[in-house]
Amino acid sequence: EGEFKPSSEKGIHAAAYKAFPDCKFVIHTHQTFASAFSLTGVDDIIMTKEEEEKLGGVLVAGYGLPGTKKLKNEVASCFNKGAHCVLMKHHGAVVAGTSQEDALERIELLEDVCKRSYEGHKLDEKATVAYSRLGIPLKAQLDDMAQMIGPQIDVITGDAKKYLIKHKKNAVIVLDKGIAVLGKDKEDTEALRILVEKAAVSALHTRCYGEKATLGFLDTRLMNVVYNMKYSKKKEAKG
Repeated sequence: EGEFKPSSEKGIHAAAYKAFPDCKFVIHTHQTFASAFSLTGVDDIIMTKEEEEKLGGVLVAGYGLPGTKKLKNEVASCFNKGAHCVLMKHHGAVVAGTSQEDALERIELLEDVCKRSYEGHKLDEKATVAYSRLGIPLKAQLDDMAQMIGPQIDVITGDAKKYLIKHKKNAVIVLDKGIAVLGKDKEDTEALRILVEKAAVSALHTRCYGEKATLGFLDTRLMNVVYNMKYSKKKEAKG
């Protein structure tokens, strides 16, 4: 009945309310370091006993494509085990709280402990620059990269803007310099800039742990096609 259409992940929110009778607020994010740890698990997240209690339990949900019943069921399984913070593999995080303040405190603390535990690269340098020195393509590990960019970001040594325009790409790794992006407008370009930094963090994180966490090619293609046909066109219609 409201002005806005419900999120495609409304099933995840409903699962939290069903699992916790005192739940009054649910937050679903795609934050950088929690997303990275969704790929490797929670065992190496460093936290104090007090932080662990404040978070109310942290588990990783098995993978399901965005908006699907499988994803909802995987997350519901974690909530039903008592975890108030769930890392959704290849996707992001969702937390349940007794109030808006409680949920916000949990989601912020979750990102803090994940960032503290991260060892993929030195944080005084951009992850995109650190990754560019490897000289290898960055394959999609997270749903949002798959949606907005596709299966991988290639590596070049030449002019990034010319490459992006010629090949109709929106992101490319420039060896030793970082990742260049080119969106449809200023807002889209900024979203891509944030996205590739997060993608680089996840790639460096999984590389540090020796984990292979690349999304399946068909899933990646499907998400990219759906995004470009549905969400991107919605934005253009609003503009």
